[in-house]
Amino acid sequence: YMYEICTDPNFILPFMSVTDTNAIIASMVDFGEIYYWRVKALHLYDSTLWSDVWNFETINTVYLTSPAIGDTTDYLPTLEWEEITGINSYEVQYDISDNFTDPYTEIVPAASLFFRIVYQLEPSQIYYWRVRAIKDGDTTNWSNHWHFMTQSDAGINSFNLNKSNINIFPNPCNDIITIQIESNITTNIDLYIMDLLGQILIEEELQCQTGLFSKEINLKDLPNGVYIIKLQNGEKLYSDKIIVDK
Repeated sequence: YMYEICTDPNFILPFMSVTDTNAIIASMVDFGEIYYWRVKALHLYDSTLWSDVWNFETINTVYLTSPAIGDTTDYLPTLEWEEITGINSYEVQYDISDNFTDPYTEIVPAASLFFRIVYQLEPSQIYYWRVRAIKDGDTTNWSNHWHFMTQSDAGINSFNLNKSNINIFPNPCNDIITIQIESNITTNIDLYIMDLLGQILIEEELQCQTGLFSKEINLKDLPNGVYIIKLQNGEKLYSDKIIVDK
């Protein structure tokens, strides 16, 4: 078969190719375009007429799914959206401004349909978020921006998990990473080290004492890469990224 795909219904400068199957993946298309296509059959001495011309329009946005508009979330929510096939990655942004004047931006692999926020958000704060798809340097439009509010910290005692009382070093690290926590109480803290898809690779309970608590974690079994370290004490959460570079 010979087929042509073009943004011009008169097929001026089309993409043209041949195949011995009756289906192809149209990987040459861009976002947000109307494409016209037609096919004819060939053998060694002759060809059919062109088929009727059909057309299709490629997607030009990402559809968000969760958290929905107006939802209340914890301080480390997971942002989710619907799949677009044939792309390289997604770009995710969130900000306290609906104009995204100073957003946090992350590139997420195409295989992931979610982004887990790793830096603890402020309590009782409205956040706006949006996503777009990327393919070979082309991008969709940004999705509609949705917003959610983080839960209140009312009623939580004075012990918190945040950058002011947590030190994780060295980062990047080799085989050993040290976690220091400045605490005003004795408490247990759950430690998780996860890959970027959220799979837990290391899990340990830290028995944190009053004052400066320090713990070394052995990462020798982890390959080089970027990981998420999460500390949890009841409803209190702290997350950060660590890099293993041996």
